[in-house]
Amino acid sequence: MVFQKVFQTQDVPERAHTSCAYYQTTENGIFPMHCHSHYELSFVASGTRYEICEGKSHLVGAGGLFFIPPLAFHANKNLTPVDVVVIQFSQNFLYGNSARMGRFMLTRPKENSLLISPSKEAHRILLKILDFCRTQNPISAAKDFHRSSLILELLSALIDGGDLIISDSTNVSTRMPELDAVINHILSHPDTRTDMNQAAKLANMSYYAFSRMFKEVIGVNFSDYCNIIRVRLAEELLITTSLPVSEIAEKTGIGTQSYFSRLFKQQSGMSPTEYRSKFGLDAINEK
Repeated sequence: MVFQKVFQTQDVPERAHTSCAYYQTTENGIFPMHCHSHYELSFVASGTRYEICEGKSHLVGAGGLFFIPPLAFHANKNLTPVDVVVIQFSQNFLYGNSARMGRFMLTRPKENSLLISPSKEAHRILLKILDFCRTQNPISAAKDFHRSSLILELLSALIDGGDLIISDSTNVSTRMPELDAVINHILSHPDTRTDMNQAAKLANMSYYAFSRMFKEVIGVNFSDYCNIIRVRLAEELLITTSLPVSEIAEKTGIGTQSYFSRLFKQQSGMSPTEYRSKFGLDAINEK
């Protein structure tokens, strides 16, 4: 299993605050589990794929838009060749356009899944973004403005249509980028344990400052979050490979198969075998 170590290094949202890219991907193409501090919108222009986010699998067809909030673990698997536009923007982009966004974040309405059926207006803007991504390369300063204006126009349409809402957040959203290095390290070394001292150094913080900030931003302590990451990686391996459960337990660094199964069921609500039966390759092929 190859875990992501570099993600869109040519255009990082934390530097430019926005990015968009057009991809033509093959049938059975898999993008591995990853996590980042910026928002992501994935627009499927043609084809069908599964978007896997926070342990749930979503079937997305042509015209579908998938919303990925910051720090959400996600991956995807194509069922057919897919044309897709990936739109990313940072919390600083929102704050730069409205100072009120300093303590607010964009979310989906509680009763809705992360899959959006865009309105006619939002779909029209998405097609404009698709055209921009296909033709505007390399990016210049003027094109940066154009890209940002298109993304802001899209977000306004999604908010006006109720597809996204502005919600109060007790998290310190501006601190999220500091966690990227920590999360990427854990994802890149899933079979080894990362202790709090090492994590604090990766975040360029003291042990106690990191501990307080991590719990405030994420909502759980560091050791529990590491277990969540390992279960999310295990979910991906169960979905995309036929590896034995014992080998997946070893690859994700959880330990014995019995402890792995107990921890997995605690996080996912079902056993590893049940999860693979519901979301794995055989289940996908049957659909």
